[in-house]
Amino acid sequence: MRLLPYDNSIVYEDDTISVRGFSGGALRTNVAGTVFFFMAAGFMTVNNYRVWTGMYGTYSAREFRTVANSSCRALIVTAKHFKGVFTLGGPIEREGRLRYIDGCTDTGLIAPFVCGDPCLNYLHFPKGVRQTPHTHPSPRVCVVYDGNGVCHTADDKIPMFAGCMFLIPPGFLHSFETTGSPMRVVAFHPDSEVGPTDAVHQMRAATVV
Repeated sequence: MRLLPYDNSIVYEDDTISVRGFSGGALRTNVAGTVFFFMAAGFMTVNNYRVWTGMYGTYSAREFRTVANSSCRALIVTAKHFKGVFTLGGPIEREGRLRYIDGCTDTGLIAPFVCGDPCLNYLHFPKGVRQTPHTHPSPRVCVVYDGNGVCHTADDKIPMFAGCMFLIPPGFLHSFETTGSPMRVVAFHPDSEVGPTDAVHQMRAATVV
């Protein structure tokens, strides 16, 4: 696991995604794919839309333009091979809507259109939680929205704090712990194990012939 800087450069890249920590100025992506973004602090203008702390969205990477002052802290992930639609949402809720491991909860902020698509999730860690160590099959790019805690790895104990942006590599064993306060985290997944398919989706399930 590694912490990622807000220096406007590409701080992580592989065959499917590129990741920036945006901290002000002007940015144009002008590449194929879809941008997923989350505002950790401050505000920015995405094309003609004002986006402030706690908001999130998706936009065509080819058309993505943003401007912000130096108080901005935003996670910007480009999903290279994904065609999304314009989405704008938030601020995020206090707790998640679905049960997750060890008393934590989760909400899908931007859910997959089709099983396998990238997605954006919100995780709520109540105070006094110590997660079971676990892994994920693909990288996770995350931001602590507020609160604080600790990430335990096989070799280290990494402090987590508001605004902290980090990468969890595929197959990396980790767990999170909170003590006196909850912690709220937004996580980008480059793929998904659940979601609609041509055989099972909300329109087909409600169609009787």
